[in-house]
Amino acid sequence: MTKTIICTVVASVLLCACSNDENSDSTSSKTLKSINVTIEDAEYGSTRSSYIVDEEKGFISSWTEGDTIGIYPIGGDQVAFPISEGEGSKTATFDGGAWALRPSFQYAAYYPFNRKNYNVSENELPVTYTGQTQIANNSTEHLAAYDYLAASAVQPNNEGYVNLNMKHLGCFVRFQIPIKVSGTFTKLRISTSDALLTADGTVDLQATTPSITTTKAASVININLKNITIENGESLTVYAMLAPADLSNQTLSLTLSNSAGNSYYYTIAGKNMVAGSAYNYTITNVPDANGHDYVDLGLPSGTLWATMNIGANAPEEIGHYYLWGDIVPLDEPLWTYHDLGRNYKFYTYSGLDFDWHRTSITKYSPNDEKTILDEEDDVAAVEWGGSWRLPTITEQREFMTYCTVEETTTINSIKVSKVVGPNGNYILLPWGDLIMDSGQWDSSSGKYKFVSGRASNASYGQYLSKELDPDYTDETKWTTGWATYGYTASKSLKIDNSINMDQWSRNAYGMNARAVL
Repeated sequence: MTKTIICTVVASVLLCACSNDENSDSTSSKTLKSINVTIEDAEYGSTRSSYIVDEEKGFISSWTEGDTIGIYPIGGDQVAFPISEGEGSKTATFDGGAWALRPSFQYAAYYPFNRKNYNVSENELPVTYTGQTQIANNSTEHLAAYDYLAASAVQPNNEGYVNLNMKHLGCFVRFQIPIKVSGTFTKLRISTSDALLTADGTVDLQATTPSITTTKAASVININLKNITIENGESLTVYAMLAPADLSNQTLSLTLSNSAGNSYYYTIAGKNMVAGSAYNYTITNVPDANGHDYVDLGLPSGTLWATMNIGANAPEEIGHYYLWGDIVPLDEPLWTYHDLGRNYKFYTYSGLDFDWHRTSITKYSPNDEKTILDEEDDVAAVEWGGSWRLPTITEQREFMTYCTVEETTTINSIKVSKVVGPNGNYILLPWGDLIMDSGQWDSSSGKYKFVSGRASNASYGQYLSKELDPDYTDETKWTTGWATYGYTASKSLKIDNSINMDQWSRNAYGMNARAVL
């Protein structure tokens, strides 16, 4: 006798939402929103699922009109069962129509239904976490295709019903990222140092407790973002489905990319992600970039380097030249060599003597013993604001130690070095030379003036630090003052086909400035 199978599926779909400290708590202090999900790439009908994120109950999934599950008679082929009752609740009835039922068979189920699984055994049901694409900020329309549920096989009861208890096989993850640089964002990259994430896997519906078995491990899972534009000061919310993984001793790296080719980097503490749980990460370690772009080169200190020089409009442009501690750019042809030193911000010219370098320094001298620029004298802090500043000597030395010059090319007549960090990310450093004593004497004005085209003939690049060279701030050097236009000399980063620290640079030399966070 032929019976009609009606599967009553009770989905165990209450997941815990993590609190802002990234622990798997049952509550979250954040106010969470309700969202409906439509699976656009479903293989059958208009399969959909509805998700509600409740600040007290966590992440709750419910059945929605159009949802379809796949039923497997163990040893047989799958059958599609669309929902017939129970939309909006955890318990729903799925009707397979007139279908022969064998009381001796066991029946398992999975979600979301995929027509391609007709030719797949019930103990090798494929799952994948690649290709996730979010179509709008704070949208979860992409999740249902990756929210795999399964129920282990059971036999029909005496009335011909199969009662299945479906459980989530993966983890729901939300990333809330404050945006400090406006842009149109295209991808969020989630990565671990080892291949601990699941790109592809299988599910055995014959198992007592179905779970995901990894068949292709990965160190990276990408969430594609479909042209999502976020303004400075707003927050980007990205959702992902991931397979369970013990990441409790791992640091996860997040790379957020925009349409301009820039990337922003964050780190979060990994957790032991178990099936049927939700995890919320509210990113707090976001520096205030105040509208400027930066790159994480993977340096041990976590220092972030700007993508271009201060005063430049593109990474390959030289930008402005500055004296150490001065915030007014030396734009061509407005500088002169002698007047440069005599009119230096912290300099009082008292005439030439036996050592014509000897001067009277009004700040950052033996008088105040300051060796690090105050914020008011740090051109990066003044010009760019936010958290920007000039790098310290330690940070420049770290850059020199861990980064390498991969290649040097000429762009618009300027030599530019591509400097790569230990994580493979890079910045461009143009060669601007120094503005120093190679000016051209102008007899009409009686001054040395800037030599036109100097940068196009540069043999290196020189970049300001925010510190005086400690070798020239000891008591002896304070006193003699032979090394500079005064009693002090600054340290700087020098770039050609390699990276090194300059021995010292007179404070009245004009250099380029590359800011850090």
